[in-house]
Amino acid sequence: MQFQQDPNHLNVHVKSYQAGKIIINDQEYTENIAFSSEQILTDIPLPKDWSNLSPETIKQLCDTTPEVIIIGTGSAFQILPTKLLVEAAKYHLTLDVMDSAAACRTFTVLAAEGRKVVTCIFL
Repeated sequence: MQFQQDPNHLNVHVKSYQAGKIIINDQEYTENIAFSSEQILTDIPLPKDWSNLSPETIKQLCDTTPEVIIIGTGSAFQILPTKLLVEAAKYHLTLDVMDSAAACRTFTVLAAEGRKVVTCIFL
């Protein structure tokens, strides 16, 4: 017998991702977005480009008290500046950095497991 995780129990469900667009809970987004397993984080503004992420933005993400923070850097994996990793370390968290498609898949798996995860997707 096979079991499938029912995504309907999640408050935030990533339906699809492609370069320049993400669909969350049947809503299409065409700008960079931050979200947790509970809600879209509209109060955390993201820069136009991942390379302009600031320690203040990382602090705001950490203040949501996640277990995991995922950063999707667009179509390709990028290395974040050390100052951002240091900011997350102050909260005893690491930043899991990957391309945005992988970040969406990872978010879906972790959220389905009941983990408290915060994700930033750069389109």
